[in-house]
Amino acid sequence: MKIHDYLKNNYGYSDFQIGQIRYTIISILSDVSKLIIMGIFFILTDYFFQYLAAIATLLVLRTCTGGLHFKHYFSCLALSFFLLYIGICQLPKILLPRPLYFILLLLCILINYLFAPIVSSYRPIPNGIQIRKAKRQAFHIITIYALIMYIVPPNQYIITGFWIIMLQSFQLLAERRCLMKRLSKSWIFKACNFCIAFAGILHWTKMSLWLFGEQPYPEDSSK
Repeated sequence: MKIHDYLKNNYGYSDFQIGQIRYTIISILSDVSKLIIMGIFFILTDYFFQYLAAIATLLVLRTCTGGLHFKHYFSCLALSFFLLYIGICQLPKILLPRPLYFILLLLCILINYLFAPIVSSYRPIPNGIQIRKAKRQAFHIITIYALIMYIVPPNQYIITGFWIIMLQSFQLLAERRCLMKRLSKSWIFKACNFCIAFAGILHWTKMSLWLFGEQPYPEDSSK
């Protein structure tokens, strides 16, 4: 409260603006601290450069597709570490026939087309234009990666990136299933399902289908 009062009294910031400052600082410190903690582990295990490749791939894809989100710092850190660990240290040990990599990337494109983006409950629900844009971005990212895999001889960094794309895509399925399970408890969801099924029978309707911790964004009480 002392910092809050200091900023408010000396600089004239509103409660909403101070909330924005707090949101920005906590978000940055939270993500940076997780990256450092995980980075130390992968440095000690001689996987640091694979870690950098994995983080780069994950951030590029996740910014447009979203996915699982946790409200608490340690649950977010635990899942992030688990996915990165198996994507960097374990899954690349599995040797696949070269054509299978491209078949699985096609599957990832399909999954992202059907289920992305999945946004945090703290963020605004995207509109139709934003959803279509996110799907196109995911398609372009995975397609470009497939071209890179086709051109560049397989190496530990390329294979690591492949498995990160796989994990990121398949966790969309997990998050979608959890979301549907939560919504299924709502009578509104059941009523909507009835309407959708009935409209489908009449061939009248057209449906549009549309990461790991995040801080709640402050509400503007002045509006």
